[in-house]
Amino acid sequence: MKDLDLEWDVDRIREDNASVLAFTGVMLEAAVDRRWFALLAIVTGFLFQHA
Repeated sequence: MKDLDLEWDVDRIREDNASVLAFTGVMLEAAVDRRWFALLAIVTGFLFQHA
């Protein structure tokens, strides 16, 4: 059961980090430069691959 809890925690951390990076990419794209869209594309691609 502990292994399952650890796996769930790792997955949750990974998904949380991906959502923070994706949101940061959107904000930087809107405020700074459209080239930050690449960050959003990369992060969501990895998140999609993980799912």
